[in-house]
Amino acid sequence: MSLHNTDYFNNHDKVGKFPWNIYHQPLENELKDFLKKLESNKNSGDILVIGCGLMNEMSILPKTFNYTLADIDKRIVNYWLEKKDVNYNYFCKLIKLDENFQGWENKYDAIYAKEVIEHIVDWKSYLINIKNVLKPGGQLWLSTPNYGESILPFLENSILEIIARKNGFSRKHIHPSKLSKSSLINGLKFSGFKNIKVKIVWNRLAIVGTCEL
Repeated sequence: MSLHNTDYFNNHDKVGKFPWNIYHQPLENELKDFLKKLESNKNSGDILVIGCGLMNEMSILPKTFNYTLADIDKRIVNYWLEKKDVNYNYFCKLIKLDENFQGWENKYDAIYAKEVIEHIVDWKSYLINIKNVLKPGGQLWLSTPNYGESILPFLENSILEIIARKNGFSRKHIHPSKLSKSSLINGLKFSGFKNIKVKIVWNRLAIVGTCEL
């Protein structure tokens, strides 16, 4: 078993800590804006969180929505199933991130997936499956590392890999899909989304996309 399959889970609780929050905080700010706009347009609804992890963004979630948490890692699923102090209406279901979500068609008003798509080989099929899960007019928010930024591969193969190995895992091969702004836009168009907006966040190391059916 490879290093990243055994201990990458332990990396989840570092998202909100320095220096990792330099990357993740701008993404949470973008997600917060998306959810605020969604709340202003809808008083209630159902949101699917794909690749929920430990939900470091919990404090910014509007309480007017119901949330379904989904993750491929059984440890994450067990963490949420055992959680007793959650004030939201959460339901946690283990799904594979590359499956076609059969039985979930037209179920959700919105989906957000923070730092997930880069882990999926067939990412265009993944986007099509997400589209099928959304209700008509449903909205999608996602983020992914910006591989259109030339410094990112250098950082991943040097500093970040050294840090990862000190923590018991490797970053090599954990991102089979390396997207840029243009490739994400093309993928969303190919998948049938409209009103597509994709931008590079201020640190240039990540991209954020929003779109709808």
